[in-house]
Amino acid sequence: MTGDRALAEDLAQEAFVRLLKRFHVLRLSF
Repeated sequence: MTGDRALAEDLAQEAFVRLLKRFHVLRLSF
């Protein structure tokens, strides 16, 4: 169960970083 939680946190962090990068690109394009 701990492994599943770690995996979920890993995926959440990856998605958050991806979202930040996309937001940064949008800011640069304006």
